Amino acid sequence: SDLVDVKVPSLQYHDYVMWQREWLTEAVLEVQLDYWVQKLSGCPALLTIPTDYPRPAIQRFVGDHYVFNVEPELASQLTAFANTQGVTLYMLTMAIWQSLLCRYSGQTDICVGSPVVGRPLTALESMVGMFVNAGVIRGDFALNPTFTALLKQIKQTVLEAFAHQDLPAEKVIEAVVDSRSLQYAPIAQFALAFQQVPALQPQTSDLEFESIGFNQGTSKYDMTLAFVASDGYLQGEIEYNTDLFNRDTVEQVARDFVQLAQMVIQDDLPLNSYMFRSISDLKHELSLDDSIETIVPLTTIQRDLYIDSLLKADTRHQCLGGHIDIHQSLNIDVWQSASQQLVVDYAPYRSQLIVGGLHSIEPAYLCVHANLAVKWEVIEWPDDDDSLVEIIHETVYEPYDLTCEMPFRALLVKLSETHYRAVIASHHLISDGVSGALFLSKLGEYYQCALSGEPWPEMQGDPFAYSQYHRQHFDVSDTHLFWQEQLAQVKPLSLPAPFTQAVMETQVETFTTSEWKAIRRFSRAQSISPAILFKALFSYALAHWQRPEHDFMFFDIVDNRTADWRETVGCFFQQVPIVIPLDYMSASADVADFLSYLRHYYKEVGHCKDISIRAQQHICDPGAVKV
Repeated sequence: SDLVDVKVPSLQYHDYVMWQREWLTEAVLEVQLDYWVQKLSGCPALLTIPTDYPRPAIQRFVGDHYVFNVEPELASQLTAFANTQGVTLYMLTMAIWQSLLCRYSGQTDICVGSPVVGRPLTALESMVGMFVNAGVIRGDFALNPTFTALLKQIKQTVLEAFAHQDLPAEKVIEAVVDSRSLQYAPIAQFALAFQQVPALQPQTSDLEFESIGFNQGTSKYDMTLAFVASDGYLQGEIEYNTDLFNRDTVEQVARDFVQLAQMVIQDDLPLNSYMFRSISDLKHELSLDDSIETIVPLTTIQRDLYIDSLLKADTRHQCLGGHIDIHQSLNIDVWQSASQQLVVDYAPYRSQLIVGGLHSIEPAYLCVHANLAVKWEVIEWPDDDDSLVEIIHETVYEPYDLTCEMPFRALLVKLSETHYRAVIASHHLISDGVSGALFLSKLGEYYQCALSGEPWPEMQGDPFAYSQYHRQHFDVSDTHLFWQEQLAQVKPLSLPAPFTQAVMETQVETFTTSEWKAIRRFSRAQSISPAILFKALFSYALAHWQRPEHDFMFFDIVDNRTADWRETVGCFFQQVPIVIPLDYMSASADVADFLSYLRHYYKEVGHCKDISIRAQQHICDPGAVKV
């Protein structure tokens, strides 16, 4: 056959080796090392994503791989979105991958390993040889950024990493890692690889070219997500450590990535608000059947209340209750029917907390039962005495086991033929004080409709729409930054004497009519509400009791409802820090100035009050006194 005249490249691999040795002087290496030491300072040793199997004492690097294809339409949309944002597909997939790892682990400092091509010169692009190096891309999720904000951060980090890619990975590890573990890779245990491959264009029709995949049965990292992009085609492959993960988990990871990718290119939201698991996936994951109408993620406040209930299982401070007296004869069956319809309309009262599974992206969910019979416990008690008060108290304040118990109770006490007392109790996670009062007020209305056969009242508001709104607006970056500034000088209050046991006591004081009129008159003169006046008085009491030597704070419990949810049941509870500058507590300070400060403070924080309890604790230690 005819010989083809092949042009020999003017540069060979040994030329690159000699050039690199001459270029990588001590001065250059020092600059590169300084960058990586500063960039990776304080990074977590391990990304703690739940595994299917216990991590072995010594990493064995055994693995498998799972291949999946990204639909051409989505691949095209991702490419267009990357171009719009001024980033590469590699940067975009890195941002999505890190977002997923953040949600899986609950950590906000994410380090992802990534092979670096190592061909900084055009002349090296067609050269055959070993150029690859390992780098680390670190993502900061502490302020719950929006996806586009994260993408800008990742772009900057990637560009910096590529500009400092020549230092061997072992040199970086030696400088950054104090002690290494045989159980996992140093710095990064998860990786992302992205390869842009030009379409094969054979020079002769006598030959056919085909890429052959090969499973080596190994895994360098705990998990590596790799993409190959070629001529509008995007293929994904997950290499995973089979000592840690099973196939089902990896397939779910692939589905999660694709679902999250679809979401981020459509809506720019804070990263914690994306819900990329479908209801069907969640039902399968949590082993739920069709008796569940829907599954709702917890709001940040509900999440914090749930975690608090885990830490203090026997606590009563999350128990709520109330009662109404009915001075007429009551048809118990009709009352039960009316109550059942009320619970149908007000879905939180037929919700049950379900703990997330091993690989859930949430610690728990609210599962709404499609058909849940609410049974009133009916008792006859002829005397309205202290023993009845004790029974009602136990109904309301008996701690809930959220793992197996419905967070709602109902007690109907028959005091006489024409006197009943209806008591409802719930866990704070599904209801707040306003919701309880609303539910009780609606009971009578529904009962009258059941007696007369009239249509049921129209329900107001969608509590689960609030859940979606809440996740999109709470703990966003601007709110974090606002409270970091507000709480910068605040130190926790300390108890003047140790308490060995917390005792819940309630003391009720009632203002006379004349006293209440005087309070309102004084408040109007100061252009404040009576509530702000009470906060001021409480501040003086705390300062007198604690004798603080610095600015301090206490928590105001507010109802976070807007007009859209004014008559909606659910957990709208919100805790807002109230910062008290010590200067206003001095004997020479003017009371009017302090009231003016509080008035302006409430106006200012009204725009930034949407911050979770956990985020507040990360910013400032509340100390031993929580009021």
